[in-house]
Amino acid sequence: MKERSWRLALRLSAILLGTTLLGTLPGTAQVTTGTILGTVEDQTGAVLPRAKVAVRNVDTGISRTVFSDETGRYRLPQLALGSYEVQVELSGFGTEVRKGITLTVGREAVVDFRLPVGEVTQSVVVLGEAPMIQTGSSEIGGLVDDRKVRDLPLNGRDFTQLMLLQTGVVQQRYVTQSPNNGSGLRFSVGGARMDYNNFLIDGTRKNDFGGTTSGSAAGVQLGIDAIQEFRLLTHNYNAEFGQNAGGIVLAVTRSGTNELHGGTFYFHRNDAVDARNFFDPVAGPPEFKRNQFGGSLGGPIVHDRTFFFGAYEGFRERRGTTTTTFVPSRAARDGALVDPASGAPITVNPQVKPLLDLYPLPNGADLGGGAAVYRYQFSEPTNEDFFTIRADHHFSDQDSFFVRYQFSDADRANTRSSGVMADVVASRQQMVTLQETRVFSPTVVNSLTLGYNRAAPRLDSVPFVTLDPSLLTAPGRKNPRILVSGIQGSATGSAGGSISEFGPRNLDGGRWTTNSFQIKDDLNYIRGGHAVKTGFYMERMQYNLLQCDCNGSLNFPTVGALLQGRPSSFTVEDPSSSRAWRQRIVGLFVQDDWKAARSLTLNLGLRWEIATPHKDRLGRNAVLHDPLASSISVADSMFDPGMKNFQPRLGFAWDPFGNGKTSVRGGFGLFHNLIEGRADLLGLTRNPPFGGTFTASNPPFLPSLALAAVSSGGLARPNGWPLELNEPTMFHYNFNIERQMFRETVFRVGYVGSQGRHLMSQRNGNAAYAQILPDGRKFFPAGSRPRNPNLASFTWYNTDANSFYNAVELSLTRRASQGVQFQVSYTISKAVDDQSSLVGADNQQDQGFLLDPENRKSDRGLSINDSRHNLIVNLTYELSVGPGKAWDVTGAAGKVLGGWRINSILSASSGVPFTPILGFNRSRNTDARAPDRPDLAPGRSNNPVLGKPELWFDTTAFLLPEAGTYGNLGRSTVSSPSFATLDFSLVKDTRISERIRTEFRAEFFNLPNHTNFALPTRNLFEASGARIGNAGRITSTSIKSRELQFGLKFIF
Repeated sequence: MKERSWRLALRLSAILLGTTLLGTLPGTAQVTTGTILGTVEDQTGAVLPRAKVAVRNVDTGISRTVFSDETGRYRLPQLALGSYEVQVELSGFGTEVRKGITLTVGREAVVDFRLPVGEVTQSVVVLGEAPMIQTGSSEIGGLVDDRKVRDLPLNGRDFTQLMLLQTGVVQQRYVTQSPNNGSGLRFSVGGARMDYNNFLIDGTRKNDFGGTTSGSAAGVQLGIDAIQEFRLLTHNYNAEFGQNAGGIVLAVTRSGTNELHGGTFYFHRNDAVDARNFFDPVAGPPEFKRNQFGGSLGGPIVHDRTFFFGAYEGFRERRGTTTTTFVPSRAARDGALVDPASGAPITVNPQVKPLLDLYPLPNGADLGGGAAVYRYQFSEPTNEDFFTIRADHHFSDQDSFFVRYQFSDADRANTRSSGVMADVVASRQQMVTLQETRVFSPTVVNSLTLGYNRAAPRLDSVPFVTLDPSLLTAPGRKNPRILVSGIQGSATGSAGGSISEFGPRNLDGGRWTTNSFQIKDDLNYIRGGHAVKTGFYMERMQYNLLQCDCNGSLNFPTVGALLQGRPSSFTVEDPSSSRAWRQRIVGLFVQDDWKAARSLTLNLGLRWEIATPHKDRLGRNAVLHDPLASSISVADSMFDPGMKNFQPRLGFAWDPFGNGKTSVRGGFGLFHNLIEGRADLLGLTRNPPFGGTFTASNPPFLPSLALAAVSSGGLARPNGWPLELNEPTMFHYNFNIERQMFRETVFRVGYVGSQGRHLMSQRNGNAAYAQILPDGRKFFPAGSRPRNPNLASFTWYNTDANSFYNAVELSLTRRASQGVQFQVSYTISKAVDDQSSLVGADNQQDQGFLLDPENRKSDRGLSINDSRHNLIVNLTYELSVGPGKAWDVTGAAGKVLGGWRINSILSASSGVPFTPILGFNRSRNTDARAPDRPDLAPGRSNNPVLGKPELWFDTTAFLLPEAGTYGNLGRSTVSSPSFATLDFSLVKDTRISERIRTEFRAEFFNLPNHTNFALPTRNLFEASGARIGNAGRITSTSIKSRELQFGLKFIF
């Protein structure tokens, strides 16, 4: 993209900003607000124009007035959330007041009136909610209201877990959380990738560095007492939402009211009441303590005008974990391991002995081949402090403003698999939102939002022991990581387990600081049946990155090679691998929700947006645009996405019977997922001449290994992509029918589909050239060389992956009434793609790398997010005992027996697919990532599940392919264990006075103590061809065993 093109886009947005601030552009968004609309008629059904419609917020006293148009319609957008009453009056007719209208985020509450003939002074008051059916929009989504936020049991009090209550949402449990790819909850929406979701809090974007769910180092999103409610848009949302093509999370924080309200709380968890995990020692679960405490306070500063709200939450945890790892066996340490080729014992190199002494001694089974089991417990400390404060001010009924500041500081220590080091992860997050809303006239409303979001995670690997100086590659460094690909196989081909990774993490010393400056303006213009929205969004991103694998990694093909000190390669990064990237994002949209007929609404929208190329502040824009180039170029433009990023959105909502109880809805939309964030930035920080990754083959062992020699003599491993990149695109389409079965209950059934085009992919950019065998297979001869001899194996990105998603969704929802609310969400779906994720930490189910980019069919298979059946049920039930209830009990008995309620969340889902791999580069195509897959044995199933943790799948169904060839097994063919759990809480409310009450909570997570097994070991073979003994073995669970939590709240 030419420099002048995106500069033109920025100037256009600046012009729009200036025009909007003068109030001359129409449009609005409902990111933090809702709308009340309807029709005014007389008793015969004739429309009544010029009727006066006044709405009043019961909590704050703020009111607004409009008049019905010539067709009797009225519409009041941009209303703050809360409880409302609506009054309609017209000369010659009696006045009608409707109370009990609750406005939730993004809701369009339809409130119709039929006025009786009479005097204006004659008033009729009607108490009742608006219909639940959505008759004005084709978008698919679900609301999590304040009652669910407050009542449902949440492990860690993390409100983002409630996103899983909606249809079309699949949680991804098999990820590695780290500061450079986020620590929050991972989930896929509507078949999209996990980093395709957009998180908005009070209209300000709060995605983490990786573009995923924002979470602190503690792995949670605290502050649930500061959240009023949120809505998750899962499909075909309108043109006001962009940047991402998955789900849209619209969270709104609480504000003060005319009454002082608040409370304090304390929650405690203890291993004394927890169940033992399947893999814990028989003696019982490891030590575990968690304390969460805090409070909130909100109220008026000036009655009916100025309000405040603040909340604080502290998190302190000491979690004992049981880890199963694989270490050198005693026989290997003693020099008793036998070389299967020669039959002679393998002598331990004296230079290796200081390293072997750092490995813990095994305390479990000897797996043979030099590997043995070591189990240990470690207490992982986690701390976080969170607070937020908000102030709202109403200058008049036409002008309002709020400002909010949010802060969190957290740290956590996780043990490394070896047990002799820990990763200390810390994070600090800050967020500011300012929003001004101006009502220019009953038909024109403007909202201007300024936002700032800063996240500063970091990581350091800390050893528990003193490292021998002979093991360091350079002064001030730690020892390199030790990676053992396989075991020392026996002559019969049997084998034990591979050795677990040893040493500091490759992210040791990393710093990932992002600053996001946001401005957006939205206006709404109402004219007849048209509710036109238009607006723009601008964001300036700063990515300040320091990520360097400065300690390097020593790679050994077998345990025997480790004992002899014969590494096959050493890879290390230049410590100058840092960047200060800058990027701008610009978006413009127009949306017209057109009431084409009394019972038909058309949703017509168009969005245009662009992400400018990343630029380093110091000009370190090194990128490889040609995989055959002899060197890396320093370019002015990192990529060219083009300027034709138009995204049409179309939909309809039809009320076939005209009574607001049935809705037939459908739609189609095109959505872009802008190229931003970690996917490209992390790899490009390693490009020479400003840093680099270097690999040396068959280097000497420590301390003879000279870091400087590797950096100067090894081949560079840059990352690159074509200059011309397409914008990743998702197409959404759906058809749904909604029916209000009872007054408070709605049933929905629908088809939801999506297709992804031009999705980002990654592969080896320097593969060897293949020969074609007579049977059509590719063959790489021994000694095959990379296509580009000037570079080592490197990562090549492109926008050429595809995805396909089809689902049937069913939901049954009862709004809270008479002490009962419930929601049943069931999705049956199938998700297929070429590649599911770009970052390995997001994906423990396959290698995340294309095996053969020239044969895309070989990589097309089930997505890692394919969970065929997904059921989630949530329930809140208040027992009908106590004063004024069905069982009217008063006095002391009423205090004891009344105020009880139960809450629960039931989750059940099919297993997700994963791919067995060889574990080394059998094909000889020079791919350092080694995504090689095995051959399927003749007549065997490609999903040979046995269902036991000691051997989840039959490894003998897979064979070692002929050397120099790709295996014929497809991608994602084996199913992981299914998932089922029930979280339950028992709550006792005790009212002390009219305004003061206490709440006791007993919460049970995984109440039935069901063991949910995690993924088995996917590596099948060692480099010698012997089978790995722990292949197919499961060593952990995806969630903890039954845990209890007790809480006490004081509320006023």
